[in-house]
Amino acid sequence: MIERRIGSGTLDYLGALLGPSLMQKMIGRLVQQAGVTPVFGPLPAGVEACRRVGEGRSVFVLINHGTQDAALDLPDRTRIVLGDATRPPGQRRVTLPPQGILVLVRLRS
Repeated sequence: MIERRIGSGTLDYLGALLGPSLMQKMIGRLVQQAGVTPVFGPLPAGVEACRRVGEGRSVFVLINHGTQDAALDLPDRTRIVLGDATRPPGQRRVTLPPQGILVLVRLRS
């Protein structure tokens, strides 16, 4: 593994083909060292989250690839703009149906 400092960041290059378990451990260690934290916390199995960042906001697309409902808590300052999820009024928790999508906008503070 090669590590190189670039500006205020670091580039890590791993020139090996690791098995799934070892790769997960390696990525977990690098993510922890970088101080990266998930916006949503742990996602349910089968749920994918993609983030796009623009001026003053982030847009998230969540997809439930699973065969069962997936419940997750939305971050603060998040508004649903499109999707299949249901959320009781005043609640942070949403339920995303199987094969459902959800598009969220989160304003930066």
